[in-house]
Amino acid sequence: MVEEKQEKDISEEKDEELDVAKATEKARDFMKKIIPNLISSQFRLEMVKQNGKKTTYNVICSVVPDLGAERDYYLIKVDVTTGRIVQPVGRGKLKDDAIEFQKIEVPDEWLE
Repeated sequence: MVEEKQEKDISEEKDEELDVAKATEKARDFMKKIIPNLISSQFRLEMVKQNGKKTTYNVICSVVPDLGAERDYYLIKVDVTTGRIVQPVGRGKLKDDAIEFQKIEVPDEWLE
């Protein structure tokens, strides 16, 4: 019985790691649509956190859009079961140790 519980805990942990990896990959692909010439030196993954539902993750990433420019932060919600981006998508700047996001409109075909 103890072994079954341990196996279940390990299984759930592995699924979460896989879900985080899926969410991160989907967010990176989405960012390439926003910034087509996205390179690794511009892009940084800031945080990945589950968003209430077991299948949805908030991914916060940032990009330096131009040399010497301030970093832009993006909030992307990913449903890992469907592989879709969930609206709203936000973009913001760091102000007083907090990121203030504003909703941005994106084409529906980018959400898939």
